[in-house]
Formats: sequence, structure tokens, C-alpha cells
Amino acid sequence: MGTEQTAPGPAGARRLTLIAIVVALVGSLAVAVVLLAGPGGEDDDGRLRTAEGVVTEIGDARMTLRVYNPIDGREQLDLAIEPEGASEKLDLEHLTFHAASGNPMRIWFERRGDDYVARDAIDLPGFP
Repeated sequence: MGTEQTAPGPAGARRLTLIAIVVALVGSLAVAVVLLAGPGGEDDDGRLRTAEGVVTEIGDARMTLRVYNPIDGREQLDLAIEPEGASEKLDLEHLTFHAASGNPMRIWFERRGDDYVARDAIDLPGFP
């Protein structure tokens, strides 16, 4: 005996359509959540935020990062650098190199009220 496949009946077609709609809605919701979260950001669970960009200014225990993706609506972040607890990648010599060369960095930071405080950094291999 051979088995023949038949097209789904009206009830089967409605079920397949409903499944496709549910999958599309769940996928759209997931994409919306990712897009609304945006790059960086102050996480409610206390994790550090990240920003990628180029160091444009260095001051006494401060730096300015021109970010590739705006953070809190800002295209530049002024970050405080606290010597205690800061990474060696945030030392003056290393930051001066990045400011002069334009080589990008990823900065981990936290927000304290209206202030941003750099906590760690890595060198990025190239421009986006």
C-alpha cells in the first residue's frame, strides 16, 4: 500500500496560518526588545554599561569618548576615571596613545546620577 499526501483541509490551513502569525509576532517582539534596549545603558541589575568609540580628549582624571552609537542621546561621553579600581587600559599614557592615533576602544562604565565613571577598557582591532 502506498501513502498519499494530501493538502491540509481548511482547519489545517487555518492552524498553519495561526502558527505562522504567532511565530512572526514573537519574532517581532524579540527584535523590538533588542532595538529598544540600544547599545550600552544602565542595566537595572547593576551590570556595567559599554560604549565603543574614539578618545577625543583627556583631562585630569577625565576623558571624552566620541561614541559610535549614542548613549542616553549623547554622541560624546565625558567619563570620570577613578584611580582606585580603574583598569591599566585607563591610564594616562594609554589613553593619550588612543587620542593621538584614533584607535577605538570599548569602555565599561557605570552611571552615577548625571556622571559617567569609566571602570575598564579594551582596545578594539579597527574601525567599525
